[in-house]
Amino acid sequence: MRKLLSKLFGQAADKKVEANVTNSPSPQNDQAERKQKANLAIEQGDFNTAASLLKEAIADESENVDLYTNLGFCLMQQGKIPETEPVLREALRLNPSHIDAHFMLASVLAHQNKLDDAIFEYQRVLELNAGFIYAYKDLAALYMRRQEIDQALEVLDKGINQSQDFIDLHYIKAEIHSNQNQLPQAISSYLHVLRLNPDFSAATLQLAAVYERNAEIEKAIEILSQLHHKQNTDIPTLLHLGRLEMMTKRDKEALVHFEMVVKLDPSSVEGLANYGVMLQADRKLEEALKQYDAALAINPQLAPLWHNKGKIAYDQKRFEDSSQFIRRALELSPHNADAIHHLGIALAGLERYEEAIAQFDLALSLNPQHAFSYFDRGRNYLRLEQYEEALIDLKRAVEIDPQFPEANFELGFANLALGNLEAGFKGYEWRWRCSPLKERLRPFSKPQWQGQRDIQGKTILLYGEQGLGDMIQLIRYVTEVANLGARVILEIHAPLIRLFEKFPGVAEIYKAGDILPSYDLRAPIMSLPYLFKTNLETIPFKENYFDSKQLQQAAKHDWSADIKPSARKKIGVTWAGNRDFMHDRKRSVPFTMFSSIFSQDADFYCLQKELSDQDLEQLKTFPNIPFLGAKLTDMLETAALISHLDLVITVDTSIAHLAGAMGKEVWIMLPFNPDWRWLLKRKDSPWYAHARLFRQATIYDWAGVTQEIKHQLSECLQSKS
Repeated sequence: MRKLLSKLFGQAADKKVEANVTNSPSPQNDQAERKQKANLAIEQGDFNTAASLLKEAIADESENVDLYTNLGFCLMQQGKIPETEPVLREALRLNPSHIDAHFMLASVLAHQNKLDDAIFEYQRVLELNAGFIYAYKDLAALYMRRQEIDQALEVLDKGINQSQDFIDLHYIKAEIHSNQNQLPQAISSYLHVLRLNPDFSAATLQLAAVYERNAEIEKAIEILSQLHHKQNTDIPTLLHLGRLEMMTKRDKEALVHFEMVVKLDPSSVEGLANYGVMLQADRKLEEALKQYDAALAINPQLAPLWHNKGKIAYDQKRFEDSSQFIRRALELSPHNADAIHHLGIALAGLERYEEAIAQFDLALSLNPQHAFSYFDRGRNYLRLEQYEEALIDLKRAVEIDPQFPEANFELGFANLALGNLEAGFKGYEWRWRCSPLKERLRPFSKPQWQGQRDIQGKTILLYGEQGLGDMIQLIRYVTEVANLGARVILEIHAPLIRLFEKFPGVAEIYKAGDILPSYDLRAPIMSLPYLFKTNLETIPFKENYFDSKQLQQAAKHDWSADIKPSARKKIGVTWAGNRDFMHDRKRSVPFTMFSSIFSQDADFYCLQKELSDQDLEQLKTFPNIPFLGAKLTDMLETAALISHLDLVITVDTSIAHLAGAMGKEVWIMLPFNPDWRWLLKRKDSPWYAHARLFRQATIYDWAGVTQEIKHQLSECLQSKS
């Protein structure tokens, strides 16, 4: 009987009553042969034949309890549960203390969901033999089915007292504690399991999961790493380890482990998905897309992967694709506020701002604490020049997350555009925690100047960080720093070196990338308005801070030779900026539209250093307008040329700032929702006394701006003729 029960219950039979079918006494040779054949059939797993033989044997020996228990065993193996119960009860009628019959009957009753009766039978087994360990295991399982957790734990503890080394009881106890969220107790039990069997991988995985739930991530990673070293091709281990590494920003390690999963099992959807996530985080977007596509080919219902594809398409500026992918994600998961938010971002990329705002509204209806939706709705209100609404949303985003860098930064922009300069420049300081500047942070050995006035005798490094126009606009503050008694070292872009080298207050000037001398303090030039607590009334040097005659004298080229000796007004023009600038499409005017200005009775001079091939060909159709780009070797030469002019008409580029800083009359063509420094709705500028602003009434309406400039220029030329 021990061998028979071992087939069904493993080593449980070691503790059960010994029985031997072939040794049952029988005076009849055919009965002995029948029992022997039944025994052999059972050994071979032929339970149907064995059951038939045992039934024949019972007909001859109806009082043989072992025949009934063995028949019950065979019937159980055949899944004939209802037929098994009466057979085992007959065995118990013959021998009420037959442990094997009680144990099998308990299992049969449990299969029939007769839990009270099954519990009674298991308890009877333990009354007869308190050392029958498998009865504790199965009885605990029944209590768990009935959600009687305390009773299950009590039974397991009794079983453990009988056999400290029986690993199954410790494992089940650990599972119960885990399911009951009793995490310290679960950890203790899993650790005991692993002391008994250090190679029990399932227990290691479960312990790692409990450590994770108990916020002991490092311990989880440690034991999973140990398991991985033992079983380096175990996919569940690799997946769990990769997930935890992903959570703890160990991106390189996670990438390696998810890649291993995909190599071991190319059909692992979880492996493909997470490998894609890590590739996406590593900015390997095309490779990430391949993983997502492979996972979606297996299971196209994975909304997060469609969402991720949408985010990649957005990063690749494929805004239409982005919106389509995210819409697919929302078909599968329509109430995902994050996906709805990203759909809004994609629509904003398509410049469908009102539709984008509607998506942000929907996201916020699902999650009123979704800071990113407030942030992006605020940004879209800015694009529509609805600044009051934008302020409300950006402030709300910051209220939800005070450390939200982009929201604080954008709030600074909004305040600057509204003329709230002190609040605006304070928010502008968040730029160092936003892309792209946070990726360009430089290591400095000396502290940053915080605006304190006691810097007499100190050497301070002021350095550029952004475009040429930004530096020209704010170089005026260098004199303010020098007036505090500091010695100013300037680090600046190469095209500005000669323009700034004699600027009042500059002691030394260096090109970006040069080896710098020693200094005491440092500050980025773009932070100076904040450090001086600038407001609209305290902007320094509004009239001008470059002297035209000094610029002419410092220039290498004699620009007077390029100026036509006519009495007509001399006008410098710039219609396009750097084509690589992310918002160039927004700020540059098509030459075919801008060139309508050239019909006015004036001498025009192109101030652009570079032209696109198309613009250069079109400019040649105006032979009276010279292109002087080869001579405009730096901003000083450009300034010297401007010094000979009466007026500059330009889009929002460094030329606008240069002309304004020289005190030249400058007409600046601005896009709808222009840069912060031009404020809103004003026709003048608080930064440049002689600037005049021409604004688009609607997005991309350069025709209206050009027409207004032609009209104003015509009146100006007529009045001075």
